[in-house]
Amino acid sequence: MQSISLDDVIDSEKKYGTVLALDLNKVRDLKTLNPKSKYDTTYIPIKFRHVNGKLIIAKIKFTEQIIGSAAKAPQDSGDDGGIPKHLNISMMKLLKENIESGDYAPKKKETEQLQEIEDARALKNVVKYMANNEKLIRVLDIIDLSYKALCKELIANEKTYAFRLFKDRNQKELNIYSFKQVTRMNSDTKKDELLENPIYRLKVPVCKKDGRLGIWSNYSNEFKSNVFDARKMTKKTNYQPVPAKVKINGKLVDLNVTNAMMFISYKSLIGGHITFECIVSSKFGLSLNNAFYDLYVYRHKSKNNENSMLIEEIINMRGGDATESDDDDDDNVEPSKKSESKNGNDDDDDEEEEEEEDEEDEDDDEEKDNKKSKDNIDKIHDSDDEEVEEVKPKQPEPIKPEVVEQVKPEQAKSSKVVKQRKSRAKA
Repeated sequence: MQSISLDDVIDSEKKYGTVLALDLNKVRDLKTLNPKSKYDTTYIPIKFRHVNGKLIIAKIKFTEQIIGSAAKAPQDSGDDGGIPKHLNISMMKLLKENIESGDYAPKKKETEQLQEIEDARALKNVVKYMANNEKLIRVLDIIDLSYKALCKELIANEKTYAFRLFKDRNQKELNIYSFKQVTRMNSDTKKDELLENPIYRLKVPVCKKDGRLGIWSNYSNEFKSNVFDARKMTKKTNYQPVPAKVKINGKLVDLNVTNAMMFISYKSLIGGHITFECIVSSKFGLSLNNAFYDLYVYRHKSKNNENSMLIEEIINMRGGDATESDDDDDDNVEPSKKSESKNGNDDDDDEEEEEEEDEEDEDDDEEKDNKKSKDNIDKIHDSDDEEVEEVKPKQPEPIKPEVVEQVKPEQAKSSKVVKQRKSRAKA
């Protein structure tokens, strides 16, 4: 299968305008194939107009792209409690400050000369990633515009097709859904507002059998992963694809819908191929089917908190005062404790610290005792020539109860007389 570069898409757009074309000879309409089908869905294949004049499968290659979000399930995927058909990865236009942190920040060096070299290397990569990101966003815009042009063509010629686009005869308009999100509903006004930075959602296929990331091959009757770990593709592996895995409870497991975000994380570097196979017509409207054919991920390790709040919103949360001090010594302190700390009553804190230190000392003593007993056991097992009997702890002897003898009155009287005689003799 021939792949298409980002430059090919840009060149084709300059030559043809619309880079996609309908392949009406291979339309698959479920109701036509089976009138009793539960779903009234039509799949309309599309092709890419290559600059060389050929119509080929729209399989676009990309490299060194930074993603704008971790892999996430679609919002409506959990409604029925089943396994989602795919996960979404968001792409968007990235600014320099979005990139030059985390793994892409320069590392600290020992000397100024080495630090200058490292700073230059990091800056060069940031500039390269920004250029790559800008080109990919341009290509996705070209694909989106071409798809919408095909939708208009389908609607205009709907009566000439053997299949119906309007699945509901009462429909007057056909919704056209796009992988490019340009609006977001304002929760207060309940109206759509334009996004300053559009979001492009691309799909990672999910195997419906068990929720793993990849596809099930009916031809070979086996699961095939299509997400690979670029960090593991080294000289030792001859740079061959290594299926991505994550460690759960000390064991490496395949990527699935629940753990994928641990690997396909925010600001990870990705490469691979994405395909735009067909336009799907259903009762909901028209949509463009896209999926990663293969995805190579160089996971971003540094922890980053995605900021979903605008600066203006943060300032409003602070009461509208942008100059307010960032330091607040009373954070996470209950009101009663605030007044005590202000009055200089820190004795309770000191007592708590001393109690914690005493507990740590007790823990240390317990660890020492455990270590001694362990050393003794190790010494017993170290003797290889002699058979060592099992050492049993010595049991304390039971305490015998005092036996009180019953003395008869006659015996008590005679013994008293004997004692008196002995005392007189001594005197």
